[in-house]
Amino acid sequence: MKRKFTILVGALLALSISASAQLAATLNWAHSVQGQTTSGNSPISINKLADGNYIVFSEWGSKSDADTEYLHFDNAATSFKGGEYTGNSYSANALIQKTSPADGSILWTVYSNYGYINSGCSHVSPTADGGFVATFEARALVPAKDFNNKKLLSVVQADGSNYDIAFDTELYVGSSNTEAANVILKFDANGSIEWSRVLRSKVLTDRTNSPSLTNTSLNTLATDEDGNIYIAGNYRSELYIPKADNTTETLVCGNTAEWSGDIQTATGELFIVKLNKNGFFEKSLLTSGKSELSYIDNITYASGKIYFSGHAKKTTDTDVLSLDGKTINASASLQTMFYGAASTADMTVDYIKTLASVANSKGSMVIQNKNLKFADGKLYFTGSVNGGFAEEGNTEAFTSNNGTLLKGFVLKADATTGDIEASYCFADSKSVSAYYGTWIGDKIVATGFDMNAAVGHVFTVLNKETLAKEETISVCNTFGSVAMIATPLQDGNTFVVGNRGKGETATILNGSENTPLAVGSKTYWGVVYMSYALNFGTTGIEKTAVADTESAKAYNIAGQRVNPASKGITIINGRKYLNK
Repeated sequence: MKRKFTILVGALLALSISASAQLAATLNWAHSVQGQTTSGNSPISINKLADGNYIVFSEWGSKSDADTEYLHFDNAATSFKGGEYTGNSYSANALIQKTSPADGSILWTVYSNYGYINSGCSHVSPTADGGFVATFEARALVPAKDFNNKKLLSVVQADGSNYDIAFDTELYVGSSNTEAANVILKFDANGSIEWSRVLRSKVLTDRTNSPSLTNTSLNTLATDEDGNIYIAGNYRSELYIPKADNTTETLVCGNTAEWSGDIQTATGELFIVKLNKNGFFEKSLLTSGKSELSYIDNITYASGKIYFSGHAKKTTDTDVLSLDGKTINASASLQTMFYGAASTADMTVDYIKTLASVANSKGSMVIQNKNLKFADGKLYFTGSVNGGFAEEGNTEAFTSNNGTLLKGFVLKADATTGDIEASYCFADSKSVSAYYGTWIGDKIVATGFDMNAAVGHVFTVLNKETLAKEETISVCNTFGSVAMIATPLQDGNTFVVGNRGKGETATILNGSENTPLAVGSKTYWGVVYMSYALNFGTTGIEKTAVADTESAKAYNIAGQRVNPASKGITIINGRKYLNK
């Protein structure tokens, strides 16, 4: 299903404002993806290839029924069948589609049909030759049809042929699945696999919650113009990385001797690893000193530098935690956000900045770093937090969410010095929210979600210099509770985004009226991808926007007539406004 509309969206403004930033946008196209299970359907990311086409990465769920088409695209059954799973849950499959930027039409499809994919630790990054690198955290499911304890994953390439990841030695088999491993695949421009590498971790069998089958979280991926690959995350035992001389580089975690083995607990140490263009180990950055936990959450590459963000927590206040001799001044009582830059030539750290954590009303703080973007010499951090950030050594927060619900945040820093220049927190949201990325133009548009079902997927328009909020716009709602957003793509003025929800239709912002997009079944989660063309201008207004709309009929989401200036969501002339 393809739709194209022109829209102009304005915000209700206070009487004192004499000018309004206006969001002019065109909905280029919208598509839906839905697997036929109650879980396992998630958006992951959108990337642009060297040839100008897009790579759209999703996860979709399947079970074992030979008569069922498991994947629906635009509400139509496809021939793609994922892993056949005979247990009580489902198999989570990778879906990678090369699409046209003009209308979103599919050029080819790659997907997995054996092995369970963890979408949170699976990524795609384009390469200069027109292909891309993909990483999957995968494990084999014991109740899967044709289970083989030496086979981890099977991928159907664009030409329809299968590519298996299997071993000479057996995988460690638990009660319902095998050990997890991280698979790195290099695809060419035609969707064929050129090579694969597997990073395995030591399975811990001596813990209270033994065995620990998932011991490495590969949280993020980047590539450079020479084809080198950068991976980063957190590991909790030993991580084995293949080298070009057929030996193995072993990274040994030093802070989990007393870890119970429960993968739901936060522990372990961070890593940043450089691989060459063939996927073999070259260099690593590891922490020294003692910590309760340290994670790298995001990395991005630009002009010979890797920029990174993460979070850490020390064991005691006297512990010293550092990376390449640069101190990570983490708290021993609260999770602490840090970020920095490293030279890719020798993998040395230029700087590390730590933000002081300010506890919420319950004395705690959780940080979720969703995305890191480099643009025009600036770094843009997005995520969610239920606490506040302060400058290192200070206790007064420069951005804060005092409540216990997670709220979306955006931070802007100078990429050379790391100094924070502006910040914003979506603290006025009445429910859980998060931001997953930004579009950078004359304004900044942060894309994310508000779990209020009537709000859903949002674009928040921010002043480029100050990050002051100008308006928040719902772009996909009436689709259940939207609580997962794809890592977005900015392609010039185009912003390609995606979100998960549940319902037969999703309501997509397209202008003066919201348009339903058929997704499939209200029983199953589905994914909607949308391409918007964005353009900003500033228009002088003699009369206020509120005064101009006072003669128009305004309604709340229950259909009741309200004052156009009422707080909350109002509908005026078919447009939805979120008035704070």
